[in-house]
Amino acid sequence: MFAVNVAGAFIIGLFLTLSEERTGLSRDVRLLVATGFLGAFTTFSAIAWDTLQFMEARDFASATLNVAATLACGMAAVWLGAQAARVG
Repeated sequence: MFAVNVAGAFIIGLFLTLSEERTGLSRDVRLLVATGFLGAFTTFSAIAWDTLQFMEARDFASATLNVAATLACGMAAVWLGAQAARVG
């Protein structure tokens, strides 16, 4: 699920930047697509579930790493998506 969440962050960054800067889509439509469709692709609940599994196995280092890596990689991916949208 980690890779799906990071890929989704990239796609959200790409979509929101393109739709804000290059299309006439309304804010409501942009948010519907980003949070409705793309949000269904990646969810906080998946991160929470994975982290819970680590915690129940008493693997607190992996639980912490999962949260930190998902946040860090997700932020990097959404930034890269936004930058990719601005190329050209």
